[in-house]
Amino acid sequence: MRPDANSRAPARAAHRNGLIFSGLIYRRFCLLALGAGIFLALVMNGATNAPYRQIAGFALALPALMALLVRVQHMPTRRTLRWVVACLCVILGWIAFQILPMPISALAHPVWDELIALGLHDQRHVSISPARTVAAIPSLVLPFLVFATMLILCQTPGDARFGWTLLAGIGAAVAVISLGLHFFFPETFFFTDVQSSRGTRLSGVFINSNMTASLLGMSAFALAGVLFYHWDNRKPASRDALRAAPGNTLPVLPILLAFGLFLLIIALIITRSRAGVTLGIVFLTLAMIVYAMTRPARAGSGLGTVPPLYRGGLAGLGGLAVLLAFGEPIFLRFDATSDARVCVWAATWAAFLDHPVTGSGFGTFAEMFPRYRDPDCLGTSGVWLRAHNSYVEFLAGFGMAAVVVLSLCIAVLWRSLRHGVRVRKTMKPYPIFALGALGFVAGHSFFDFPLQIPGISAYFAALMGAGCAISMAERVPGRSRRADRRQDGSGRLPSGGASPARVHTQ
Repeated sequence: MRPDANSRAPARAAHRNGLIFSGLIYRRFCLLALGAGIFLALVMNGATNAPYRQIAGFALALPALMALLVRVQHMPTRRTLRWVVACLCVILGWIAFQILPMPISALAHPVWDELIALGLHDQRHVSISPARTVAAIPSLVLPFLVFATMLILCQTPGDARFGWTLLAGIGAAVAVISLGLHFFFPETFFFTDVQSSRGTRLSGVFINSNMTASLLGMSAFALAGVLFYHWDNRKPASRDALRAAPGNTLPVLPILLAFGLFLLIIALIITRSRAGVTLGIVFLTLAMIVYAMTRPARAGSGLGTVPPLYRGGLAGLGGLAVLLAFGEPIFLRFDATSDARVCVWAATWAAFLDHPVTGSGFGTFAEMFPRYRDPDCLGTSGVWLRAHNSYVEFLAGFGMAAVVVLSLCIAVLWRSLRHGVRVRKTMKPYPIFALGALGFVAGHSFFDFPLQIPGISAYFAALMGAGCAISMAERVPGRSRRADRRQDGSGRLPSGGASPARVHTQ
């Protein structure tokens, strides 16, 4: 026996007796804490106003701090985290540039020259309201923090699936609460000073039904990923089981998940959000088409013999049938289209063109917009707090640095999720529907402001984090079955129990 064999024996014993399992428990506890924070932020009207914004921020920051104790051993996760840090550095550095006093008048916003001329101020800034810009920093940093936390906690396939399933459950729970408020407690003031139901449009836990549509749409993508993962990995009934119980062959869990997905789509339609419903069903259908065309043939499955193009066509017809059968409330609302948002977009774009490089200051839309408001188009009554187009508002407030930040974020998400679609096998539905959710939110942000609501941005960031973690998850060749079970946390092996030495992806 080698001299150091006895010295390594206690480490082996500790490894077998649960230190790795204790690590699994800690990661799952952190994921549950993060999920609780996201749920709390959502039900408190998206944590848009004080003190709910501060409560939600604390609830989400706590699991992020706990995640720092988890060692990042996965190299793709480390690389992605470096990109997250790079984005944060660009954001915080540019905000510091906007709020600090400017020694050169040409860099500052002209409004400060007017105030200095009136003797009301003695310094110049890029931001027209530095205090507003500083107050908006937490809402801008929050999604990056949640995304990084999900990456750190979901370095194994089992943890990543657990995190995704947790988000699907949170979205379904918020949908149930929203429907309950809408149908049974319409006069309830739920964390707001506005009644939970106003007319026939479903608002639920949010004041704005468009935001409800955004959350329900993302929840539908999350639940669809869980549904099709379980559908692909269901165990075929053995011949002995079929002889013993010929009628007990239905996959119960996928059927229940499909029913839940159908109810989520119906709830999405009840919101009557034109952009939310249309884009949600369109991108969900596109994701199902991609899934149907890339789904590997499964032994004993009749669909496995259908050509991929036909499977994709059937999925597309299914989405079109749902839209035609239940989309009448949305079609009726298209006839009542208002030009108000177009006027706001034009005014915000004009503000960007006046200061295309430096911007007017992040989070200062309410202070900046009155200078560009067209009374002939919008009238003189009413207050606009957001542009209803996150891209134009971000450009007007952040300047050309917004292009750098958006490009970095989209490139990191697209590269990770596309890699998952290409290499994942049994877990392929997750990156497919994560890409669908990315397209849905990106499209919806052209017409509304979902990512400007802290609760919704936290949910989106967590969903993208889980999707990227699943896309990057890898099994280590040569790992023993027992160690693989402990790392995965699922207690079973993929691909029908094949040896981990031959399994590189799931």
